[in-house]
Order: sequence, then structure tokens, then C-alpha cells
Amino acid sequence: MGQHNYETDKTKSVKTNLKTIYNIATNPCGIGGTETFSRILNKYYSNSKTYCFNTVSKKYYKAPYVLIKKKWFTKITPKFLRFLFSRVNFYDFPNISNSILIFNAPVDLERISIPILKNNKLIYFAHNTPNHIWEHKNYFGRNRKERLKRLQYVDKIISLTPNYIPKFSKLFNISKERFLSVTHTVEITAVRDSKICQKKIITICRIDNKQKRLDRFVEVAKNLPEYTFEIYGLGKDEGFLKELIKDIGNTSYKGVTNEIVNAHKDAGIFLMTSDFEGFGITLIEALSQATPVIIAPNSFDMASVIIEDGVNGYVCEKFDVNELIEKIRIIEKNYTLFSENTLKSFKRYDSTSFIRQWDKIFEEL
Repeated sequence: MGQHNYETDKTKSVKTNLKTIYNIATNPCGIGGTETFSRILNKYYSNSKTYCFNTVSKKYYKAPYVLIKKKWFTKITPKFLRFLFSRVNFYDFPNISNSILIFNAPVDLERISIPILKNNKLIYFAHNTPNHIWEHKNYFGRNRKERLKRLQYVDKIISLTPNYIPKFSKLFNISKERFLSVTHTVEITAVRDSKICQKKIITICRIDNKQKRLDRFVEVAKNLPEYTFEIYGLGKDEGFLKELIKDIGNTSYKGVTNEIVNAHKDAGIFLMTSDFEGFGITLIEALSQATPVIIAPNSFDMASVIIEDGVNGYVCEKFDVNELIEKIRIIEKNYTLFSENTLKSFKRYDSTSFIRQWDKIFEEL
């Protein structure tokens, strides 16, 4: 698999007076919405610099970043003392001031010294649902008290939907006025024209059956033998998935890919069967490639905003094979209209929209 070099887009931020942006990424070379955000930020803001606390072992995308290493004395300093000496910078991170720091995971708030947090403008981008962020160890599931304390230094908290803000506000004990909602965009180039109907249904996701429920995807495949079904991704349940589909002739596991455009080229429908999602960047990737989408069940607040029933796809409130087959037949019968509508709806998530939203955020800081 070749690494993807994202194209240089001619749409750039018109702002020239922005402060330096230090984006603390989770995995700038990885796959997923949080990872994609870091690359897109660098793509449109020349004053953005990406830093990462962890070595990126698997690089599926080429993206520049600076590894933040521990200073030599960190190895001989017990962890509990690091909290006592919170003014000390235990990592080799620039001693910056009057800049913008973007955090994508609260665990990284602990790693930056308090003087740096105080002397810069801070943004925390909450890339997932309130419940997931509250419980996961990289967010607030571990060292919650300390991370919440440091969250008070943050100037703006970004949510993927305004519907999450009341819950975040309550959990963090932070006024709603400090929250904003923005939408993601994609780093692939949108197609210009609608597609013709092809009897292929795909999904692209992390291979984690507990969340993504690929067993449901396979159940649909069993009931539509005239269609081919393809699954793209990587994750801990690859063995489980291969065993699940080994006797199903119309279903194949394609492995991980960063060639999203190629995956969609001859795809008729994108099907998501997850139990929960934060935003689902794969959905707007599908829209950008003129691929209608079906979500079953409705697994996150933005689902029915991104996908409009009978327009660019369907959002089914529960997983029901018969209902899904019915929706697939409707899309197949009216495919040109559905495909055209996906491109129209993608305009809400294109690069122009992304830049407009972030220009405003940076300008207010």
C-alpha cells in the first residue's frame, strides 16, 4: 500500500495576521477523524505546526510533525512529583507564549507545563461523544481531577455538534459560552459529477466489532447475494472478521487503505452499522465521492444532519435487515438523484466551510 500525499489545495486561509498555531496531534499519520483534522489544519494554515507526544509506528499518510521527547531528568523523577512541580516543563516542548495551542486529547494537557498553558490561547477539540470522552483513558477516564483542573485554562472548547455542548458543559463544569461547534472536512478531492448505480456496498472503518458492528454489515450481505460487499480498515478484530466472512461469496475484506477515492470509484452505497460514532468522517468522504449513504442504526447526533432521508441516503433508527434492503432498493431505483444530492450536501463540509469556521475561531482568540 502506497502512502498518500494529499494534494495542495488552492483554497487557503486569507488570514495573514494569525499567531503561530501549535497543534498537539494524536497520530498525524494515522487514519480517522482526529488524525485527519491535523493534516487538514496544516494544509490550509501555513502558520500551523504539528507536534506529537508519541512515536508514529505505522504511517499510513505522509504528514510532517515534531516528536515531543521527554527531558533526561524525567526518567529519574517519580510521576507523583511531576504533578507537584507542574510549573516545570518535563518535555522538550518549545517555551512559547502568545501563540495558539490546539489539544486533541486531554492527556496532553498534563504534559504541558502550567506557565505555557497560562501564556497562550488554548483550544480543546472534543472529537467524540461526551460519554466516550468522559470515560476513555486518553480523555477524562484517567487522572480526571487533574485534567479537569487544566481544562480551566482552555479558552475555547470545540464540539462536533451543538447538541453535545450542554452535556460537555455539565461534565466539565464550564460555561456554555466557552463552547463552539464546527464540522469536519475531508482531505480528498470531491468529484464533480454524479455516478451511475453499481451493485457494490462498502464500508470503511476501524475493525472493532464491539463499536462498528461489522456482523450487521455481513448480515445484510447474506440477504443481498446479487450485490458485492467490501470492508476496508484495520483493527483488533481482523481475525474475527475473516472468520465471519470466509463462507460468504459476495463479501470481502480489503484491509486498510488510504486510497479513499479508489474505494468509492465503483461503490454504489456506503453502509454504516456502528453502535456509536463521534462524527463519522467516512460519511462526508462518501458524500464527496457522490456515494449515497445508509446508516443503521442511528448511532450519533449528527447522523440525521449529515444524511437526509430520501435525499442523499437514509438514517434508520434501528438495525433491521428488511428495512435496509427496502432503502437499498429505493436508492437503486432513483440512483442518479441520490448521487447528485450527495454532492450538493457535501458543500456544507467542503474546505471553504472549514476555513471560514476556523478563521473565525482564530480571529476571536
